[in-house]
Amino acid sequence: MTERTRQERALAEKESRLRTIVENAPVLLFGRTRKGRSRSSTAAASPP
Repeated sequence: MTERTRQERALAEKESRLRTIVENAPVLLFGRTRKGRSRSSTAAASPP
């Protein structure tokens, strides 16, 4: 296994953990572009 492959796998694992945390966050999390447009938000941002 090359160093690049190890780094790619490590990055994929970190992204997966972060995605799980964000998707299950009980609070509102959102992202905006530099122009102020909404880019993404969590399920907590959606009305019930």
